[in-house]
Amino acid sequence: MISTIDPNYNIKFYRLGWYGGAGGRQVLATGQLPGSQQQLCSTIDTSTLLLECKWTTSYTLAVPYNAADDTDWGSGYYLAKLTGSSGKQSYIPFVVRDDNQSADFLMQAAVTTYQAYNNWGQETGTYPGKSLYVFNSSAGIKARKVSFNRPYIDGRGAGQLFAYEIRTLRFLEREGYSV
Repeated sequence: MISTIDPNYNIKFYRLGWYGGAGGRQVLATGQLPGSQQQLCSTIDTSTLLLECKWTTSYTLAVPYNAADDTDWGSGYYLAKLTGSSGKQSYIPFVVRDDNQSADFLMQAAVTTYQAYNNWGQETGTYPGKSLYVFNSSAGIKARKVSFNRPYIDGRGAGQLFAYEIRTLRFLEREGYSV
């Protein structure tokens, strides 16, 4: 679910890891997609300060699966890089998993932590930014619930991933561990 004022945007998808030090490899790119600005979000529950966006689907990714090629969208961390026709960019981290795959290690994506610190709010609306923490919530009042159905603040969806998890992921893959 994407909201943009740009008339068009594209998405490039990357699998993250070691890749000889490159940090990732592109696995798919869309052509130009039509941009649209989604409706304002509304507070769902004023007692918890939960903000949730009821946006329409902008793009659906069908993850390919090729049982004969475990490198084809293999289990792992992925990043969708959105680039608007204006040149502005935003990122969406996600995980592809294979429940039938065995591995040396399980690495957990801290997606709930991403949202706990995400203090996105509507700059022009009646709902200012709230997270689950006082220090980065507007007016020092934290939310008691947050939703995955809202943007990341300033489009920094990959911020937590790149700040903490990527080093571990790259190390494990560089050393040849199945993750």
